[in-house]
Amino acid sequence: MDARRARAATRAWVKSLTSEMPGLVAAHLVGGITTMPDDAPFPRTKDVDVHLIFAEGSPALQQMGPIPNMLEVLYDGLIIEAGFKPVSDYETPEQVLGNPEIAHHLTLDSVLYDQEGRLAALQAVVRAAYPQRRWVEARLAHERAGFERSLGLQDLARQYYGISGELSILGYGTTFMSAVLDVAMLEAPRVGSKFAMRLAGRLDTLGRGDLHERLLTLMGVHDIDRPSVERLLVAGAELFDATLAVRTLPHHFQHKLHPHMRAYFIDSCAEMIDARYHREAMLWMIPYLCAAFDVLRAEGTPAQQAAALVQQTAFEERLGITSQAEMDRRFAQSAALYEEFDTLARRIAVETRLLTA
Repeated sequence: MDARRARAATRAWVKSLTSEMPGLVAAHLVGGITTMPDDAPFPRTKDVDVHLIFAEGSPALQQMGPIPNMLEVLYDGLIIEAGFKPVSDYETPEQVLGNPEIAHHLTLDSVLYDQEGRLAALQAVVRAAYPQRRWVEARLAHERAGFERSLGLQDLARQYYGISGELSILGYGTTFMSAVLDVAMLEAPRVGSKFAMRLAGRLDTLGRGDLHERLLTLMGVHDIDRPSVERLLVAGAELFDATLAVRTLPHHFQHKLHPHMRAYFIDSCAEMIDARYHREAMLWMIPYLCAAFDVLRAEGTPAQQAAALVQQTAFEERLGITSQAEMDRRFAQSAALYEEFDTLARRIAVETRLLTA
């Protein structure tokens, strides 16, 4: 499948939703597909990211508990992940320009559905103002706020899932470190299976490979060798399949726990390992393994519960997390590391002269 067909299939999928989801008023592409040439291959290890925009009061926006509203579906052979957004996020150009999850995509031909012409009306203003310094600074502030919110989820994650929940949140926080560099270079933040691999290349080009090593150290994967990662991936595939067989309860990572997401998990990691980015593959494995431990310990057979506990304990020890004090220390390290990424991002924005007044 190429990018042209992927976009066409996604458009058809959105059209199919208009009669099924009351209040759907617009939709647009986000993520890497927005900048892919039509004839670029679209691998099966990628998904298409979409924002579905709903009128205020739509049932689709009603969130139950801490789990965000989103869809992860297989349509015409394509994996599609859709986040639900209120129309209030798109009320004015100013709201869009300050939001890195939206702004860059509306400078491109990303619109899939626009019932009222709302997105079309925003695009001209957003395209013109996008590189202005005040909006770049606003988007950097948006990423900082998101990172700080992620740190604030530590206690809730511990309450629901223990150390595995905290570890997932710690990893989630690293995506904001990558995102601030994207924002500074007038790009859209990209958080996919290979975000850590892309980040490694970018930091190496910038002469700041040390930051990448510190990020890997933060997550406890800096010294892991390739054979260990390969063995964990084999175990991870077995855990993923077992999880799909038993899960019935809600989980914060449930949008990735579907049969059609197997390649997105397993094959993406295998490709990174083959490319000699085994440590980065380990980063992508962490949330999947944590989710599997959570589900199997809660819903598995007695034998599965016991085995998951043993595997989880060994996994946490391999990452160097053997106490709550150590986890708290990692969260403090994460906050300090983010500051260095933010400082680098602001320097890049000035030195490369990307900003306009």
